[in-house]
Amino acid sequence: MNERSELFGDSRLTRLIEEHGHLDSTELRERIMREIKAFVGPAEQHDDQTMILLKVEDAVGRLVHATAASTAGMPEA
Repeated sequence: MNERSELFGDSRLTRLIEEHGHLDSTELRERIMREIKAFVGPAEQHDDQTMILLKVEDAVGRLVHATAASTAGMPEA
């Protein structure tokens, strides 16, 4: 959440993945974390954040993206 109690939300996360899914996993994770940090600003967070990022190529070499984000029992960041 930011200072106005707005959630970062799934739609922002989805947009980031769609725009930057071509990056390797480390770069994509860093990009997502930077965007969350910029969104949150100085707002205090009430719990930790957990991210699982998985990139898999299917049988014909196309990249298939799967992500899961959890905030360990807290509302979305």
